[in-house]
Amino acid sequence: MERRAPPSLLDSHGDRHWLVDRLLQKKMKSGKVFFLVHWKGFPKSSRTWEPRQALLEDVPDHVHAFEKLH
Repeated sequence: MERRAPPSLLDSHGDRHWLVDRLLQKKMKSGKVFFLVHWKGFPKSSRTWEPRQALLEDVPDHVHAFEKLH
């Protein structure tokens, strides 16, 4: 049985958002911090590197928890 990805959530501006399941890794690129994000309901192949600043706006608890542990 094929598992479908969950639908994205729309914010008040109609922009799409997906739910962060967990942050897996942290790296620096061009002087900026990025996190490897595992998206809730998506396979490993859908993981993406996202800028810390964007994640701080959307999921600050995930960022602070990751940084506290690492």
